Amino acid sequence: MLDGFAMAPYRSAFRGQSLLRDADAAHPRGPLPITNCTGLFPCPVNTWGMLEDNVKLQAQAWDNEFRCTTVEAVAGGGETLRPASDPACVALREASKSYFEFLPNKVANR
Repeated sequence: MLDGFAMAPYRSAFRGQSLLRDADAAHPRGPLPITNCTGLFPCPVNTWGMLEDNVKLQAQAWDNEFRCTTVEAVAGGGETLRPASDPACVALREASKSYFEFLPNKVANR
């Protein structure tokens, strides 16, 4: 689809990268910003965060800080809360500062 001939003129205008493809040396994944906000679908409930491998950092409008979880690959999905001091959570929190100046509730992302 994205690699199809018809998409060639539009490919360079797309931001980000496909989450459906495996990462490779030429296109490493690294921490990815995530949100439910788009130009076509305004934020009904702001949810922002970061994702890397199976670790997710997210905050919603009522959160005063990011919540860090492990995304489980089990039937029906699932998430396990991780401590804020977890090294993967700390790394995602640091990475989030370059994407999100504020949390969804307008508190500075520190």
